[in-house]
Amino acid sequence: MSRGAHFLPDSGVELVSRHSTHARLPPEGPQTSIPAGVTGLVDRNIVQARVEKIRESVARLRAFAAIDELSFCNDPDACALAERHLQIAIQAAIDIGHHIVADMDLGLPQDYKDVFRILAKNDVVTEELGRKLELMTGMRNILVHDYLQIDASRIYAVLQTGLADFDEFVGAILKLL
Repeated sequence: MSRGAHFLPDSGVELVSRHSTHARLPPEGPQTSIPAGVTGLVDRNIVQARVEKIRESVARLRAFAAIDELSFCNDPDACALAERHLQIAIQAAIDIGHHIVADMDLGLPQDYKDVFRILAKNDVVTEELGRKLELMTGMRNILVHDYLQIDASRIYAVLQTGLADFDEFVGAILKLL
């Protein structure tokens, strides 16, 4: 056992360090078989469910995008619903990205932004889309962690300029399935 490493009891899995979420599998690999309909580690149904969640949230967001900015920014319920659907769409894209990176063995993302850097580097998405999605992860972090300081006009700007990015992402992912 390496210095600072810990084993999970009765699993044969060595944790690299107490600060790491990565584990070393025993040399013989995992003891499960991959069921039909699964590519590598990713079940297409899981990816499809998240794609549908993106589509649902984006459809709702488009309704808010049709409202004029002043009306949107002065309607706290519209803002709250838009924030939530934006958060869901971004998180679903991150989750799909993680699945694809793992399935294609493209690397180990260090953070959410890195998921999209890796996808762009490996031509799963364009570099331009990768950069836009990296920025979306920053918006997700604001929605989740800095919710006291959310600027409604910033959300509205995303509604006006960023929804097509989700469509492009979904298209790129569906090409892989």
